[in-house]
Amino acid sequence: MRHLGRTGSIISLMILVAGAPLWAQDVASAKREEASPERILQSLRQDNVNDALEYYRALVNKTNQLHAPSLRRICEVVIREALENNSVDVRIQAARALAHTVDADTVPLVLEVLRQRKVPEEFIINEPFLPVRSEGVLPLATRVLEDEDRMVRIWAVHALAEIGGPEVVKPLSQALDDPFVWVRLQAVLGLGRLGPDPASKELIRPLCNDPSPAVVLDAIAVLVAHGEEDLEPRLREMLTSKDPYLGGHFAVIAEILKAPALDDPLMDLLESSVATVRMRAAQALGRLKVTRSFSQLMGLLSDSDLSTRAAAAQALGELGNHQAAGELERLAATSTGQLKVAAVSALGKFDSAAMLVTLRRALLDDDSAVRLAAAQSLGHIRNEEVIPLLQAVYTNREEAASIRAYAAVSAARLGDYRAIVQLNTDARDEEPIVRVWAVWGLGEVGGQAQLFTVVNLLVDKDEMVRPVSAGAALKLSNRLEKAEPGLGSEP
Repeated sequence: MRHLGRTGSIISLMILVAGAPLWAQDVASAKREEASPERILQSLRQDNVNDALEYYRALVNKTNQLHAPSLRRICEVVIREALENNSVDVRIQAARALAHTVDADTVPLVLEVLRQRKVPEEFIINEPFLPVRSEGVLPLATRVLEDEDRMVRIWAVHALAEIGGPEVVKPLSQALDDPFVWVRLQAVLGLGRLGPDPASKELIRPLCNDPSPAVVLDAIAVLVAHGEEDLEPRLREMLTSKDPYLGGHFAVIAEILKAPALDDPLMDLLESSVATVRMRAAQALGRLKVTRSFSQLMGLLSDSDLSTRAAAAQALGELGNHQAAGELERLAATSTGQLKVAAVSALGKFDSAAMLVTLRRALLDDDSAVRLAAAQSLGHIRNEEVIPLLQAVYTNREEAASIRAYAAVSAARLGDYRAIVQLNTDARDEEPIVRVWAVWGLGEVGGQAQLFTVVNLLVDKDEMVRPVSAGAALKLSNRLEKAEPGLGSEP
């Protein structure tokens, strides 16, 4: 069993192993009587998160329901506080926590983050963190397309592209005339993701003469993806440009559009004279699982550039062709640094017990990045020997907190209930970094019985624990609402 099973089994198992049920918390009778969403809001308006949490616990006890809207309000207050922190790392964790919100009511906070540059622009562009699929976001995103702040406009276009549907065509076409290149890029790709609609094609075609080469490349790629074969020679000509940015950018476009018509031009980039282009093309081909690229990717394992070799190793793992397994095992055993990390990561994708000897050795490697990759990789292998290996890692107090957490998450996904108990215990550890990683792990694989553990950390004394806990609480409550276990990304 790769994942944890469905909600009923999760809940009963978590209650069994993690102590008293979620609803069996002791709450003062006065708090229980007074508990209501209005009382929680009143406490939050008075900047009293502790009281709000007490009322939240009491409300859950009284109603025997999750009441996610109240928890989201509390998390939003925690996120707001973290966004004022002097540390950019804390602010980034708060921005990541926003990714797990589901209410359109959070959009004003999102706009505040964008306008005040509370997190770096690169983070906003490269790591979208916004509740773009929420009900009610469409009119808000459309309205702020006129905002004077370019980062707000980027968010709006990204949100519209994610929402999709015929309703977004008009606002996205409006964004095609934006003076800021990143907005136009997002708008072209947003229209491209709607499919080969004739109206969208006509809107995109004029962008083939845009002043920005990147926008031109986006427009041509979208049209080729949608069957405009006559533009393919121009696309290939652009990809031979001396500007190395264009090749790397095309790899990103191809990955977003997921169009077979772009596979051949993407494979051609594996022969580029620019190492970063070869690297990004290899990454994209792996993620797109373009099996025809197997031979070329095997050849890149001998590339002169280390990052390209690592990308090729990772891509071969994604393809899952067992003809690559032997060479990847050799690299995992003999190489060092990022190439070894990539090879170890790739081996788990084969879901084969034959990889256990190499991965067991990687768990003991001197390089912590290799050990982390092994902990992640083992989570993909369904074999009775795997869980004991991971248990030895997540119970080892001498191991780094991040590696222990990843080992526990991998084990939990394979059905090891003791891993969740360990994360629950570590979430109360004296060391803040242990609590940070443990609460992240509970957000990934915890159940109802762990929700209050995560909620309690919303008022943790450590400034990094609080926003990570907010993200975990939002992710966990969203998952419980949907009655579906979910997977996520690292803090």
